[in-house]
Amino acid sequence: MKTFPDFTWEWIIQGCEYSVNAIHESGETKKYKNQLQRAEGIRNVTLELRTHPQLEKLVPMMSLMCLWWFPAENFQIILEYIKGKYVILLCGTHPLTKLPTSEKKEVAFDQVANEVYALIQKYRDDA
Repeated sequence: MKTFPDFTWEWIIQGCEYSVNAIHESGETKKYKNQLQRAEGIRNVTLELRTHPQLEKLVPMMSLMCLWWFPAENFQIILEYIKGKYVILLCGTHPLTKLPTSEKKEVAFDQVANEVYALIQKYRDDA
């Protein structure tokens, strides 16, 4: 499993907070409603993810207000918050079958941490 030591849970939360504050300070909350919701959604779920006993050391990369885990070479688990829903995307080359795979799954807030951890365990190539 590939990890990124420069990313921390605190850094992700601060990045989301920065985006939320910048949008509010701009006075353009209606114009940037989707971006505001994404930043708030990722911030809120990050607060939960970091308390999960198995995920606390599996800090994802954050890019474009999405959280990315890389459990195997050429394989990603991506968590997004889109229009009030948490969406997990699986994409890349399946580590066991070596076939291209792509899946999309909506997950309830209280199930995100367990779902992400289960997927990491299922697809990681170093377990």
